[in-house]
This record gives sequence, C-alpha cells and structure tokens, in this order.
Amino acid sequence: MRSNTFSTWALSVMGLAVFWLLAGSLTAETVRLYPFVLLFFYQLYYFSAGLFAPRGDMEEGAWALRRGKVLLGLYALCGLAGLALYLLCGAPGTEGPAALAAQLAFGLGAAPFGGGLLWLLPSTFLAEFLFILLRRTFPGRWFLLFACGLVSLGVSMAYGLPGQVAYGADGALRYLVYYALGAGTAAFVRQKGKEGAPRGLRLCTLGVGGLALALLAFCFWFGTGWATSRLGGRFLLVQAATFAFALAGITSMALAAFVLEHLRIGEALGHASAAVLGLGGAVALCVDTAAAALGMPRNLENQLVTLVLSAGICALCAALWHLCRKKLPVVFGAGE
Repeated sequence: MRSNTFSTWALSVMGLAVFWLLAGSLTAETVRLYPFVLLFFYQLYYFSAGLFAPRGDMEEGAWALRRGKVLLGLYALCGLAGLALYLLCGAPGTEGPAALAAQLAFGLGAAPFGGGLLWLLPSTFLAEFLFILLRRTFPGRWFLLFACGLVSLGVSMAYGLPGQVAYGADGALRYLVYYALGAGTAAFVRQKGKEGAPRGLRLCTLGVGGLALALLAFCFWFGTGWATSRLGGRFLLVQAATFAFALAGITSMALAAFVLEHLRIGEALGHASAAVLGLGGAVALCVDTAAAALGMPRNLENQLVTLVLSAGICALCAALWHLCRKKLPVVFGAGE
C-alpha cells in the first residue's frame, strides 16, 4: 500500500468500526448478530483509533498529554457533579421531574465508567494519553506492546468475563492493547509504504485474512460461545480465544477497508464516522425517543433492519455534520 493512501485506508477502517458499533448497540442480545458483533466491535474501534495515534514527536506528544490532563479533569468533575446531583435528587426510580434529574445525575456519575457511544470519544483520548505515558516509559516497540497487553489483561481479570463490554475509562484500559496494535500497524505501514511492500508480505496478509474470515464465519454459524464453553472456564485460555476472535475481526475489517478505498467510498465513510462520534449521542437519543413513542423495543429484533438503520444513522450524521461545519465554522471547523 502506498504511503499517500494510508489516511484514506485508516479512515475506511474507522468508518467500518463505527458502523459495527452502531450495529452492536442497536441489536438485541437475543439475536445471533449481537454476540458476533460483540466479538470485535469495540476492539476494532480502538485499533482504528490507534491508526491515528501521535507519531512520537515532541509537539504532537505534548499536545496529546495536555489534552489528556484536561480530559482527566473533566472525568473527575463529571463524577463529582453526578454524585452531588444523585444525593440531592434521589434514586432514578423516583417519579416526576425528580426522576429526570436523578437519571441525569446517574448518567453524569457513571460517565467515566459507562455511557456507551456518548463517552467513546473521550475514552479514546484517555487511551491515547495512557499510550503516550507508556511509550515514554517503555521506548522499545515490543516492550510497549507487552506493557499495554499487561494493562488490558489486568483490567480483564478485574472484570472476570471476557465478553463483557467496557465503555468509558475502563474501556480505555481494557482495550489499550488494541490501540497499541493500531499505532504499531500505522508505523509499520508508513515504513513499508516508503520501501514498497514485498510480494511475500502481501501474500501472507491475504492468507491471514482468509483464515480470519473463515474463523468469523465459523463463529457466526456455530455461535461465539462454542470455543469458550469448551475451555472449561480456564481464564487465560478464554482470554486468548477472545483475543484471537477480536484479531480475526480486525484483520477482516482492515482488508475490507482496502476494497472500500479502491471503490472511492472509504474516505466518505470515514468522515461519516467522525460525524457519528460527534453527533451520534443526539441522533441515538432521537431514535430511542421515536422508538418509545411508536411502542417499539429499544433494541431492534430484526438483524437486517439493524444494519440498515446503522447505515442510515451514519448517513444522517454525515449530513448534519456537513451542515454544522458550513453554518458554524468557528465551532465545527472550516467548511469543506
């Protein structure tokens, strides 16, 4: 892959990651699609975020560290504000206006450790902040990856359940190793883009991609619990299987991004994903409100409807994002 196409490919991977995030968040746990998407959708997102990690020069590193410090302060303020409101307003089960205030308090208090898509972007900045700190402590590439893996494994041990999703600050810790893999992949691809990737490497990549697709097809057909249920509850083996499934999903989506790039829709999908992260919380709130008004379940049962709705949300957010950038360039950046 040429180095000047790296940004388009990385945007394509990010777009696929956000698409699967939406599909996973809109799918009911009773259908087959949910555990399949759960295999890799958050891991894929943090991997794609790692593709845009700072390269290590002083200016980018200092800026990212400063942003991380501000973010940690915001997390602390949200937690304290949520706790104060919760104590003042009572439990979320209260009726009337107090119920809305209590729900808001609960959301603010849980923001550093939950919050779903709305807190995914701050969680990404936190992962970046932790990655830079570890990179300064462990300058070697393999030592850095090992350190990130230890952090992810330690948090997974605290959870106890490999398939359980982590959203906020705990997600940044649990999926840090995938962020590190993305940053390492970016450095490797940039270097090979300058040198020219050898034919053997391309063939190896296609072979690994074929195995990844076969593994995903097997998991989708037989269910994701097939392998873990036969490991007898052995924690490290279950973690290894979970990691292998996630890598299979990441590899498959990374190869699919090549196809999107050549079809000239990868960059558009990437910009749509940025719009989803910026406006997805507001759009998701509208979707939930409309579903409740129509008497529909929050999680859609039909898998096809889920995928179509995910694509629709991506398109809607992209249109809103373009409108905001055009009408409010000071807030959302210069218009295109």
